[in-house]
Amino acid sequence: MICNDAELVVRGLVAMLRHSEDRVEVVSATIGEIPDISADVALVDAFGQPDAGLARVRSAVARPGIQRVALYTWKVSPTQIRQVLDIGGDAVLSKAHSASDLVDRVERVHLGERVVDDVSTELTQPSSDPDLTGRDVELLTLVAHGLSNAEIAEKTFLATSSVKTYLKFLYAKLGISSRTQAVLRAVELGLVDVPRGDRSAPMR
Repeated sequence: MICNDAELVVRGLVAMLRHSEDRVEVVSATIGEIPDISADVALVDAFGQPDAGLARVRSAVARPGIQRVALYTWKVSPTQIRQVLDIGGDAVLSKAHSASDLVDRVERVHLGERVVDDVSTELTQPSSDPDLTGRDVELLTLVAHGLSNAEIAEKTFLATSSVKTYLKFLYAKLGISSRTQAVLRAVELGLVDVPRGDRSAPMR
């Protein structure tokens, strides 16, 4: 189960995990509150708001149908990591991982392992892994929906300079050089939908 405050990011993460359907099944992708359903692992993301993340983890832990709870985040402090574990969370997973690495960690959490990634400091250089990471998917989805660097910074609680750095490396990873190309790649990767007949859709 995936729970995030931002619909665009939820859709992007679902698309990112689509290629691992033989290993994980997304039983619910929700915006806002934790649903009262059964799930082996709840991947909880408060979209850059640590306090909201703790509240969301606490809510997921209280759901009897959810077996394991993992906070999925860009950055939290060591104190917040301890708080997640103290209130019953099972893992803290970084958005710096590729889809395959994320699935590996989710499977380990499902088996009962306490997995805590190093997310106490914001990375200054994104991963050079050829696979897209959760952070990559999040940024590419926001760019594809027309958000400026300043707007992305506001939504992700990052500095605008950090957003520029991440996008520089993301564009290099994807072999692109413009926002128009980023939109096209996002469509190709299934991160955004282009309605039929939409005159604003990019041309190939």
